Amino acid sequence: MIKHILVATDGSAKAREAVAMAANLGKTLGARLTILHVIMHGLRAEEASRLAEEEYLVRRVSAVTLPDLQPIPETMVNLFRASHGEVGEMVSILGDRIVEEAADSARSIGADSVDVRVEPGDYAETILA
Repeated sequence: MIKHILVATDGSAKAREAVAMAANLGKTLGARLTILHVIMHGLRAEEASRLAEEEYLVRRVSAVTLPDLQPIPETMVNLFRASHGEVGEMVSILGDRIVEEAADSARSIGADSVDVRVEPGDYAETILA
């Protein structure tokens, strides 16, 4: 019997579908669910923008990392350009937001036991580990 499900997410629409599928499966089987987001070292702004397609994540991350920044950038690429070197902190906060929102979604579906992890490293190697 399946007791534990791992689902990796990058915040994209397809990843949200995977989280929903894993949450439904976890609910049905009574399995524990772990939601993982992997932060790739040296992440480029263009890649982070793809990972966080939704504009609301740009607003949330900018509010935490650059609270006095006005106007708020419309894209992750523009936010990183405005950051002047704080990209690492932004990527970390972005990862936290992605797993928090995925966990909230999984719980709303009915998954009882939901854990979150944000880990640095290579995507494939970290997920397999």
